[in-house]
Amino acid sequence: MLFNGKKYPNTFTGDNLGSSDINISKQISKLEKAGKIKKIAPRLYTSNLESSPEEIVQRNLFAILGKLFPDALLSHRSY
Repeated sequence: MLFNGKKYPNTFTGDNLGSSDINISKQISKLEKAGKIKKIAPRLYTSNLESSPEEIVQRNLFAILGKLFPDALLSHRSY
């Protein structure tokens, strides 16, 4: 998971999220139902309930990609 030092990370993702691990799935579901996190994409959640998903992803793009695709190689970044 990605953590930013808070009790609930701003944005978090990883192989555990959306997995078959029932304990992790229950914890995520509980946090989502309590309104402490929101799902912004498959296997991607955030505790930032104020910013738009687009802003969150843009700010954390390379960290998210690194966690979702750990063996990927990025080449020729362009903006």
